[in-house]
Amino acid sequence: MVLKAVSLQLNLREDSSAEEVLGNLSRGLAAARAGGAGLALLPAFTGLLFLLSEGERLSFDPTRRGVSFGPSLKILLGEKGRTGEASFLESMAALARQNSLFLGAGTLPVFRDGKMYHRAYLFSPEGKLVGTQDQTHTTPWERSWGLARGEGVEVWPTEIGRLALLAGSDIWYPEVSRILALLGAEVVLAPVTMPPPYGLWQQLAGLWQEVQQNQFLALESGLSGRLLGQELVGRSAVFAPCEMTAGETGFLGLAASQWEETWRELTRVYPAALEGLPISLRESASGGKGSGYPEVEVVSADLDLPGREAVVQAYPLLKLLNPSLYRRYLPGIYGKGDVRREGR
Repeated sequence: MVLKAVSLQLNLREDSSAEEVLGNLSRGLAAARAGGAGLALLPAFTGLLFLLSEGERLSFDPTRRGVSFGPSLKILLGEKGRTGEASFLESMAALARQNSLFLGAGTLPVFRDGKMYHRAYLFSPEGKLVGTQDQTHTTPWERSWGLARGEGVEVWPTEIGRLALLAGSDIWYPEVSRILALLGAEVVLAPVTMPPPYGLWQQLAGLWQEVQQNQFLALESGLSGRLLGQELVGRSAVFAPCEMTAGETGFLGLAASQWEETWRELTRVYPAALEGLPISLRESASGGKGSGYPEVEVVSADLDLPGREAVVQAYPLLKLLNPSLYRRYLPGIYGKGDVRREGR
């Protein structure tokens, strides 16, 4: 089965309101479904739009001017956390149902038992909540706003394949992706948005690398712009094992707003790398990043599940592991209850 999938890139404007952004996301999903998509991924922090008051701008809140992202999150979650989450779940279920597709609904920080978790969501075409995934590892930035670590990961069997979620910076912790691969994940959805710098090379060191090391297909979706006083960067793309992609780049698609940087950086080290990427992206990449691009970009690609299985059969990477090495180091690290490392 070849599955058409889309990853949505959100480019926030200074005057963006939650209502406008949600309307654009909804139209992006409708266009994706009209094009035959059966799977879509929304950006990280999409759920925060449901915590803002009507007409409130995303770039800042005048009543909390000067308050950084972490404290702003806590204020919002304290004021509207449960009601905002309920509204978010209801709206995402409706979008999945209206467009008859599996929907990775981005992420929303939530409070549970006095702790804040970064949670990703997956809905079925019937609007049912298939499952949620809490981020399991944290960066210094995320710890600075009080994020707790989730425990455990899950893979969901569906009629379009075995799906999994990677929340936030879990893309940079290889244990997480490897466990998902060992659990049989075929398609991984990763809503990822970080403070700058987050460019091509950080992306290649994240989800792109995990795809190559674990032989699953993957979508990454993020937002760029100012949200709650914090400058954020997201990069949207669709990845596959290099053997399955033109020019062996590992890219099946990427946002047009990121084409120029990607072309410049990759061709600097590998001149023929991007010859096979869709010509439409090259034609639309004028100006510079964020210049002349819509608030919502739809990155579309065909996921060839039989082709992926052929790659796995030709090179059964997961049969070439070293469990004794895992047993030697990982239980001790995780048994301490703290997997942080200086500089991570």
